[in-house]
Amino acid sequence: MCNIPIEDKRNYIDWDSYMNSKGEEIKVKNNEPGIVWKDAVTDTWFYLSNEKYNEYINRIVENFGGGLDSHGKVSFEYKKICDFYDIKNFSKLKSLPWRYAEKEKKPAVVDVCRLFVLFAWLYGEVDKDSRINAYKSFFEGSFDNYPKAYNAVKALTSENSIKINQDKEIILIKGGAYKIKKYYLENSKIHDIRGASIIIKHLTEDLIPQEVFESYIEEAVIYSGGGNIFAVVDSDLKKVIEVIGKCEKIIDDYAITLENVFCYYKSSIYNLIENYRDEMKKFDIEIEQKKKLKIYNNIYTRSSLLNNSIKIGNEQIKIECREELTGDAESGACKRCNTKEALYKVDTPDGQECICGSCLHKLKIGRKCKSSFNKDLEDYINKANLQGISFSMPKEIEDIKDSKGYISVIYGDGNNFGKIVNSLENIYEMMYFSRMVYMTSFEATCKAILDSNYSLQNEKKNLKPFELIALGGDDIFLICPAENSMCFSKHLITEFNKKFREVIATDKENNKITLSIGIAVGKYNNPVRNLFEMAESKLLSAKRLERELASKGQNNGSVDIVVVKGTSYVDFISEQSMFPMDNDSFGEFLKLVNKMKSSEIKKSRIQNLVRAKQQMEEESEFQLYFLYNDCKQKDKNKLEKWMKENYFSKGIYRFEAGMMVKDISEIEGKSVRCNVWKDILDIWDFCKGGVSI
Repeated sequence: MCNIPIEDKRNYIDWDSYMNSKGEEIKVKNNEPGIVWKDAVTDTWFYLSNEKYNEYINRIVENFGGGLDSHGKVSFEYKKICDFYDIKNFSKLKSLPWRYAEKEKKPAVVDVCRLFVLFAWLYGEVDKDSRINAYKSFFEGSFDNYPKAYNAVKALTSENSIKINQDKEIILIKGGAYKIKKYYLENSKIHDIRGASIIIKHLTEDLIPQEVFESYIEEAVIYSGGGNIFAVVDSDLKKVIEVIGKCEKIIDDYAITLENVFCYYKSSIYNLIENYRDEMKKFDIEIEQKKKLKIYNNIYTRSSLLNNSIKIGNEQIKIECREELTGDAESGACKRCNTKEALYKVDTPDGQECICGSCLHKLKIGRKCKSSFNKDLEDYINKANLQGISFSMPKEIEDIKDSKGYISVIYGDGNNFGKIVNSLENIYEMMYFSRMVYMTSFEATCKAILDSNYSLQNEKKNLKPFELIALGGDDIFLICPAENSMCFSKHLITEFNKKFREVIATDKENNKITLSIGIAVGKYNNPVRNLFEMAESKLLSAKRLERELASKGQNNGSVDIVVVKGTSYVDFISEQSMFPMDNDSFGEFLKLVNKMKSSEIKKSRIQNLVRAKQQMEEESEFQLYFLYNDCKQKDKNKLEKWMKENYFSKGIYRFEAGMMVKDISEIEGKSVRCNVWKDILDIWDFCKGGVSI
């Protein structure tokens, strides 16, 4: 065990307080016994005393179903080991470092342990049935029976050069689904969207990993989720090609039109440890090349699961139809997606319909199964001891609409993830990062839903219906009632940033992980596919702003919005908007609008200003109109005075004669003038709810 060096002047986060959600910064005394390390993702320096470290090691052993006896021997249950490693188990224990690593960025104990067992299997030091003994030996500190595996672990976790046998060949397997959003939105029916989400989750968290488990061992899977999998297996190429073929067939059988690719890459344990980044870059190039070669038949989608029952979670779903069609010209196009041939006549909530095989699977699974996120949210609520909170699963998009018939499609994406992924130096950093991304994205989304849902303030504590379609690490896609969607988005960005950077490294402030969001608000009968495309476009503009802010070290998340008042969106009027906004400015803007709504300033007055601005060709003409009308108001209703007293935007904007002005070049005296009234009107009805923004 190491002592803190005398010359060490760093401030550390006490890992024990971090485990208890406090994250207190402490001053560590010189030569105080304990372990110090740098977090592999946040670059935060942690400290943990020897005594506490041993306590947490014992807690991991207990989670593995065992304990240390008086002779230091361990007893484990393999099922409990697998349960602990399950990606849905969000225990912070998984980030406890391995004390014997000689690097500043120490790997997690659970990751080193899993890699140790994997290396032992690859070297032939254990077989599939004796892996439990390797787990026991790892925690007992007895490595005599596994010298090659232990040597590989030491080489991976040491700054010093340790000789590894370069002849041990292995094969890397990587792949999964891509163009996932296209698959989700083949049609705009809520059951089918939910079914698509459930299918992808079932494929990447259950079926595909299970195929690898059965062919190899559980430890071979390095990560699986978000539509993708990465595994390290032995050098039997014939078997690898067979497994890859089975994985692709599983996806083709369940998600008929979902584009997917699996590849293998010949490597060695030496290259995996010593040249990890180069190996992964080469592998990714091969995957992209294979994607270009694959051809998909997305028109004629016959189901290979017809009349079969499949199990997803606790549900048994039979893929059946009323009548199988020939698929000729008389059958016509699928009534749900309108792009593929109708091959099955089925009973739907809208009556009998002729549909394609892809929509058949989504419909049957989406109607029978509960949203997987809703179940996870229930578990989160129970663990947080939030009693009496209930929510219902929407049966149709109409169930999600707010009191005025509007929904919001929200599409969020993390910033700086690519930079971090490219900077990962070894396999254990990647294991830790993928686990952390999933855990923190999930927890941030749950907390934002609870914090922003204003109905929690009433006695019944009923959450508004929503549909989370995708939560793939840094990728968040959901549909919610529009009336509190702005508040939700603000909370989501804040919680996402906070969860990822609860403790941040000040020297990397400009590279911190943040979230950008695009929001499309429209009537519930707008095609979700159209709203998503608008949200995606707004996400791109929000991310452009975030990149600009990051270059100045001012990035804290960003948001852009579009509001569609009818059933189609055509913006004939070019108005300079204050959007996209950074997250802090967005919060201030929401406060401004909510304060305005509670004042004597009426919505009709804002509407009149928006119409006047649209009708007047010259900006100066509108400003004269604004000042003239403002002079006729009572003192407390004068907008010029009210806006200057109530709006704060970190000095980005100033209010001048009915316009928001942003200086873009002090030297040249250039500025941008924004129609703040259009922005206020856009979010007027959609910023209800939540605790303090």
